[in-house]
Amino acid sequence: MITQNDAIPQAADQTASQEQLLSNLRALATRNPSLVERLCWPVNNSHILTDPVSGKTLYQFHAQHLELDISDELLQATSEGLPDHQDIFLFACGLGEQLADIVKKFPDRHVTVWERDPWLLRLALSRYDFNAAIQDERITFLLGIDLLEAVKKIRKSPVISHPILQAVYAPEWWFVQEENAVSPPFAAVAAGELFVDDIIDSLPEFGYSPWLLDFRRLSLEELEYSIEKLKPDFVFSTNYQNGLAEFCHKHNLPLLCWEVDPHLDDLRVKGEAARVLSYFSYNKANLARLSRSSFNTTRYLPLATNPERRFPEQAKTEAAFPVAFVGSSMVQQVAEARQNFLSLYERTASAQEQRVWPGDTLLQAICEDQARDFTRFLIPDSLQTRVPHFYQNNQQQGTLNAVMLIGEIMAAEKRLTYLNSLSDIGVHVWGDPGWTANITEGVHWHGYAGHRNELNSIYSSAAINIDISRLYQMEIIPMRVFDILACKGFLITEYSDELASHFLIGVELETYKTIGELREKVRYYLANPERRQDIASQGYRAVRERHTIRQRLQVIFDAARIQQ
Repeated sequence: MITQNDAIPQAADQTASQEQLLSNLRALATRNPSLVERLCWPVNNSHILTDPVSGKTLYQFHAQHLELDISDELLQATSEGLPDHQDIFLFACGLGEQLADIVKKFPDRHVTVWERDPWLLRLALSRYDFNAAIQDERITFLLGIDLLEAVKKIRKSPVISHPILQAVYAPEWWFVQEENAVSPPFAAVAAGELFVDDIIDSLPEFGYSPWLLDFRRLSLEELEYSIEKLKPDFVFSTNYQNGLAEFCHKHNLPLLCWEVDPHLDDLRVKGEAARVLSYFSYNKANLARLSRSSFNTTRYLPLATNPERRFPEQAKTEAAFPVAFVGSSMVQQVAEARQNFLSLYERTASAQEQRVWPGDTLLQAICEDQARDFTRFLIPDSLQTRVPHFYQNNQQQGTLNAVMLIGEIMAAEKRLTYLNSLSDIGVHVWGDPGWTANITEGVHWHGYAGHRNELNSIYSSAAINIDISRLYQMEIIPMRVFDILACKGFLITEYSDELASHFLIGVELETYKTIGELREKVRYYLANPERRQDIASQGYRAVRERHTIRQRLQVIFDAARIQQ
């Protein structure tokens, strides 16, 4: 079974000075009381962590944990070569060390500093004494949406960017760099996982300037403040967040939602809020369930690729890796899903069911059932057979879906089992450190794959790319499929009828149904490079002609009657 790596980042230890924060806020209140009020609004800080080994501050960015602390050497390099007698713009405040360094080195210069994250700005104000510089009006702080009004003036100043957060804040960096980026109409894009970047890249082609808003981390007050300043034509969200439709309805904004990932909780829309929502799902099986939850306008829309981001990279060597897989070990998801299931079962199962089937015993039995056959999704029947009342109640009114929680646990087990089965052939894996505790000899872990050209290079240079479907969504076509083909990579993925309706099997990609068939086809195509190269070329042509994100957005805008 999946085991967890011990060196997992912990919640940040708040050792910064509360007195220093209050001192800076008092000074700032004399210059910008509105900003002080916004900094006092509630904010989610769960993404700021501490490395348990080094003690350094980490920023959770997608599946990665980025070190925020800037070394002295890097700090020195970022402020070198600045022209004399000009104001300075610092893009992303981070923990504040760059700002403190600039204020110290250039005491006669005015610095404008912007930060997306209210919590990080609070941390900076609690670590460094900016009191005098604030009082003397040598620092102007900008938070979030403030960048929009200030960006034209900022472009006239020398720009220093935070060496780590510039990539994290790529959408706002685009606003700073692009001359026409601040022109309306605007679209508010809900922050989320990697797919969001592709939506942001594509929206300008339809005439919209995208602005990222983090509906999960920002306070309701900051969100409403931002919407008032931005005045977007609509809100676009990849995956739905409960409460988002109600927020958009309150502000009379159309909400376009494209579901691109599985969700483990119960999605709901209240009353009239459903009228502003146009919902598109990559999973046909979800549409009927969503319509029962007051999602009135739902449509099927498969995933796609962004050819501006995913394209062939020249391989350094011919077939640099025999077999490659890029993806999460799911170790953290397994731990969370297990804890959530056991807690859910303890709270909602009857006393009789818990006497017969204690939570740990039940979970182990269901997992053992599923592990005997990964070609079928057995968890629903296995759970219903053992605890029928718990199953029925959960499916009808549960806020967390018990089947999906166990499905997440066994999806990770399936992924590990399939990759380890190829260890004698040689598999190269990219993803989080959770892989190290679970892979066998012959499976080689390379760390995280960069999400830009590095990922393209992996897909392009591998002789064979592998995809393994999640147990509970074996009919969907994952984004990985489209991205591999867009990089002209050869792909062997798990067969589904939905896949066969969008691609020519054996012509544009290859498929398998069992571990045995996967092993057989891996060996065959390693021995037949010309055959796999021909299929890779056909797959590349297919995604560029039929499966781009721009084409999917066209479907969304046409269906939702959004002006372009």
